[in-house]
Amino acid sequence: MPGPSRKPLSFSFKMIAKKSGDRIQLPIGRLELADAAGEAMRHAFPDEQSNVGAGIARALLQERPVRDLTMEAVAKRAGVGKPTLYKWWPSKAALVLAMFHERLANAAEPAPAATEAAAFRGNIRRLIAAFNGPFGKVMADLVAEGQSEPGLLRELYQQHIKQRRDAAIERLERGKAAGEFAAGLECEAAVDAVVGAIYYRLLLRYEPLTEAFGDRLIDQVLGKSAA
Repeated sequence: MPGPSRKPLSFSFKMIAKKSGDRIQLPIGRLELADAAGEAMRHAFPDEQSNVGAGIARALLQERPVRDLTMEAVAKRAGVGKPTLYKWWPSKAALVLAMFHERLANAAEPAPAATEAAAFRGNIRRLIAAFNGPFGKVMADLVAEGQSEPGLLRELYQQHIKQRRDAAIERLERGKAAGEFAAGLECEAAVDAVVGAIYYRLLLRYEPLTEAFGDRLIDQVLGKSAA
């Protein structure tokens, strides 16, 4: 005799991501977020049901640190088996990094800046603003988790941080060539000095991470002409 029927995953249910205030609705197999990341997520993953898994993981990360997120918890909340979840993402790190990358990669493009110095300052201000929200919590959790899982830390750097670091260095190199900065500026060291100090405050939390702090860093490292 057949067992009781089970509703397919595409049936709707609702969750509230407590800390971020983002509402996540999953009607008819579609992931809808109350912020700009929603549309990006719908195009970032292979099918609608994997969208559900990504949305659930993202909501769970508002309730617990990365180290306490498990594939079992995501699968249970989604109503699927772990093998199905692993078909979409081979590891917890892959799932978290996919969400992490898409949330930033699909952010609205800023207005063009008049100079490379102004563009760099704008990027730093946006990074600080992001670090002061749920994104900062996830980043800090990933760095902490990576201390015992070197593979996660390596993936975080290779898949997310490296390309942004390289782009920032190239931006300063263009600015130096245009005469915006001192001819002797070491662009790689300058980027690491500014961004490294931001991560320092993010991880240790000994002082607030503010836009004013970011501006002071830039003024000290690049000079006050870097408006």
